Amino acid sequence: MRSSIRAVCCVVPAGALCAFVFAAACTWGIYDGSYDGGPAEGRSPWYADGGQFGGSSDAAADGPRPYDDSGSDAGPLFPPLPSPRSAFATIEFNYRAYVFGGKDATGAPTRTVFAFEHQPQPEWENHCQGGGCRWVKLSDMPVARYGHAAASLMGMGVSGIFVIGGYDASGNPIPGIDRYDAMTDSWTSFGSLPTPRGEIAVAVDNPTYPTLIVAGGATQPGGSALTTVDSYNALSNTWNGANNVGQSIPPLSTARRGASGASAGGYAAVIGGAPSQSSIEHLFGSSRMWSSSGPPLSRGRGYAAAVTSSLVSSGNGGFVNNGAEVVLVLGGSDGATVLSEMEAYVPGAGIIGLPPMPTPRKWLGAAHVERIVIAIGGEDANGRVLDLMEVFNTQTGRWY
Repeated sequence: MRSSIRAVCCVVPAGALCAFVFAAACTWGIYDGSYDGGPAEGRSPWYADGGQFGGSSDAAADGPRPYDDSGSDAGPLFPPLPSPRSAFATIEFNYRAYVFGGKDATGAPTRTVFAFEHQPQPEWENHCQGGGCRWVKLSDMPVARYGHAAASLMGMGVSGIFVIGGYDASGNPIPGIDRYDAMTDSWTSFGSLPTPRGEIAVAVDNPTYPTLIVAGGATQPGGSALTTVDSYNALSNTWNGANNVGQSIPPLSTARRGASGASAGGYAAVIGGAPSQSSIEHLFGSSRMWSSSGPPLSRGRGYAAAVTSSLVSSGNGGFVNNGAEVVLVLGGSDGATVLSEMEAYVPGAGIIGLPPMPTPRKWLGAAHVERIVIAIGGEDANGRVLDLMEVFNTQTGRWY
């Protein structure tokens, strides 16, 4: 079963005109249980060397483990990020996972772009053994960033992957939007975000008249949270105008920075925020107004990852939904503690707790590919930047 992925990752269905997504993270890998930080820079035992699949001698002794849907502890073993990253943007595009920028192990913003490839076909969990998967290094971004987002757009004469917002090395917000062409591995400028800022949440609203929502954020790292919402209409190629049925998107009801953006049921949701916001705002119904009438997160948090899924096990033999889309919220920080909690936001229904990640972290990314949710990189409680990968099987409700 292939799931449609919105807001955080994107798989463009056949015949689709256009799709927008927020990219907090869209690559995959697995932590093999023996993570010890590696050689002084937060590397796990399996790593990519020169863009190719590789591993340390310790991990190589264990060997790859085959994917197993039976519920055993076996799982796919993929190379983690080539180098530690946090506060990055990631997107899946044509079965490649792209990682854009973010902070490196020293805390400096980077221009580096990596893509994760799997061969020979999209059912990647069956084809990553024996070096069938690899990281490749692509053309650097024009500008080093962190605290930014990425989105993909197809059709209407405006296509590509767009890197939006974030901060430079001095903590200044970056106004320019950069467009990446995956076919030519090249970059071009794509104008500016109307309100430059970082720590933004990005989601897609209304698949019939798709609008890219850039919500909240701050104009300096850790600065005052904003209610600002910038919306991009691909059909008219305009910012902050009415959509194709004459509706415009108002500011958030609550100022937020470090919130998570996602889409469920075709509508945008902005979740939590730093330091410890628990409320969720969503755009429902024909009014296109923000509503926070639903249940809050069980624990307030910012700098979490959010990813949309359509089938999630509760870990006790049941499922948290009946095929409807849910948003999984992973990790983050409540302002005092770096978290491992994962919970499911079921629009119109409630919040459901799920098994926590093995490793607490914030500024991480997440992706849902096939039956797997992958938690990627981030920072631990000591501020160490990680290349760590941990995998959650949505059908068995277990972490590997």
